[in-house]
Amino acid sequence: MYKLLCTLLLLLGCTACTENEVKQESIIFQGIVEGVDETARTLLVQSDTHGTVRVVIPVQDEVKKYSPKQEVSVWITGELRESNPAQGKASRIEVLEGLMLPEESPSTKL
Repeated sequence: MYKLLCTLLLLLGCTACTENEVKQESIIFQGIVEGVDETARTLLVQSDTHGTVRVVIPVQDEVKKYSPKQEVSVWITGELRESNPAQGKASRIEVLEGLMLPEESPSTKL
């Protein structure tokens, strides 16, 4: 009986560790949309923390709601693959309202 109880507690403890590890693996970053590929359902996002990242758009999102120069927050599930550019699957992408970069004009360039 004692061995059964110890085994059960050990299994429950390992399950709790796994759930916490999954939650900690989520990567969240902000960046600017550089490109939208409607066919592949991906965004190319430039981030200060991760560089350029190709992000797979979540199934529930409409591709047409994204456009270049939008500022977005991205939640990556799983790992961020270290390729060029980095790649990840988003569980959530949030467009930061009203924050679109202005077009560069010749007078603003230095």
